[in-house]
Amino acid sequence: MMVGKWLRFSKFVYVPIGAMPMVFLSLARGNVGVDTPNYVSAIYLLRMNGDLIEYFEPLFERLLLLVGQLPVDDFVVLAIISFITTILLLFSWLKIEERPLILFVVMSQFYVDMTMNGIRYGLAFGLVSLAALSLIRRPSLLYWPIIALGSGIQVTSGFLGLFLYLIHHMKARAIVFFIAFSCVAFYLFGDHILIKLSDNQTLFKPSLLSGIVPLVLSMSLLIVWYRDKNVGRQAFGKIAILLLLSFMAYGVSQYSYAGLRLQLLIVFMICLVMACHQKIAGVGFSRQSSILIMLIGIFFGLLKIRNFAAADEYIAAPFIPYLFFWESY
Repeated sequence: MMVGKWLRFSKFVYVPIGAMPMVFLSLARGNVGVDTPNYVSAIYLLRMNGDLIEYFEPLFERLLLLVGQLPVDDFVVLAIISFITTILLLFSWLKIEERPLILFVVMSQFYVDMTMNGIRYGLAFGLVSLAALSLIRRPSLLYWPIIALGSGIQVTSGFLGLFLYLIHHMKARAIVFFIAFSCVAFYLFGDHILIKLSDNQTLFKPSLLSGIVPLVLSMSLLIVWYRDKNVGRQAFGKIAILLLLSFMAYGVSQYSYAGLRLQLLIVFMICLVMACHQKIAGVGFSRQSSILIMLIGIFFGLLKIRNFAAADEYIAAPFIPYLFFWESY
């Protein structure tokens, strides 16, 4: 990706080419990723039942049912979902960013997890990225329908969309939308959320270091943004809110696994807000800030790979050793 940028190729050429190795590993993987066995089991049950099993959000199950009609293996069904996520991410971010700097951070931090583990949130966050593209245009009529669609895939993406709208507009009406949508979402999916939090709580033993890496990542991005002479202007309010949310999510991570999930949401939102802000401002990051963002993406991307490699050996589908789908039988 960096070489293509220096050679002045179109970003629509060098970014997809640079992402090909990661995309190939995502699409060809077999029983890889902690949550993969759950998705494979769900696809099997959906195919056997022919109707919703009420294990995941309804739209996601309907998508699995639809793709599951194809005469392909369960792992191929997941690969198709991952491919849709990939297209959503690349299309949205390449349209939002003139120079795909923040996209580099997103790919290094989220892509593997979004397409090889957390398939639901990956697809839903891809839809939020598409909605963000609508948000920076006028009129943004498609924003809320896309956010609603993402919420039907994975409910937390609705909160990401609402936070994004609130911070982007910095208006009181956004707060009203947030409260109203939160109440409706909890009414519809409250039992599902509570069960998930309860399950995760039993698996998670918090410590002082829990969530420290995503907190440092958030602070690093926000500091670079604040100190940038081009993009940092008139962004103090957004930066302050995002910094506050980062520390709040870190506080929650000291008590619940849900806090770690919330931190990932905040990091993704920081990336979206940064990209949208520079797009609307019509200016890009300075050369110094661009280099720092690239270094942040590389450093925290290596930490992410280290975490994948250090996964519990007793996990049914670890990231290491990597298995192709034809090796998973």
